[in-house]
Amino acid sequence: MKIILLKDVARLGRKGEVKDVPDGHAVNFLIPRKLAKSATDENIKQHSAVVLKHTEQEQNRIAQFRAALAHVENKDIVYTVEANEKGHLFKGIHAEDIIEVLHKEGFNITKQNVVLNHPIKEIGVHIISLVQGEVHGTVRLSVIKK
Repeated sequence: MKIILLKDVARLGRKGEVKDVPDGHAVNFLIPRKLAKSATDENIKQHSAVVLKHTEQEQNRIAQFRAALAHVENKDIVYTVEANEKGHLFKGIHAEDIIEVLHKEGFNITKQNVVLNHPIKEIGVHIISLVQGEVHGTVRLSVIKK
C-alpha cells in the first residue's frame, strides 16, 4: 500500500515522503496513529501543493535573510553593558539580546538565525555566526562597558 508520511517514522522515512509499505502495517499501525495517510491521487495532489508552498516560503525566507545579511556584514553592532574593572560582564549576552539590538538597528534577523554556542561574558569584539539554511554569514558585535 502506498502512503504519505505525516511525521518522521524510524526505519521507514521522513515526513512528506511517499512510501510503499505492507497493507497491515499501514492499516493497523501508521494510519490509526496519524503517522501516515493513504496515497490516493487527491492526497498526492494536496501533498504536492503543500510541499510547493513550503518550498516557496523557504526561498522567500532565504532571500530576506540574504538581504539582511548584506547590510549586517558591513556594520559593527555596538552593545553597551555593565561590567567590572576586569572586563567581565555581570550578565551574559544571549541570542535574544543580540536579536533585540539587531532589530533596533533595523535588521530583520530571527533567533533561529543566530548561532551562539555560549553566552558572551566579556567585553570586546565578538564574531557572531548567522545561518539560514545553506546561507552563512557573520556580524561583528562590539561589547563595551557603560
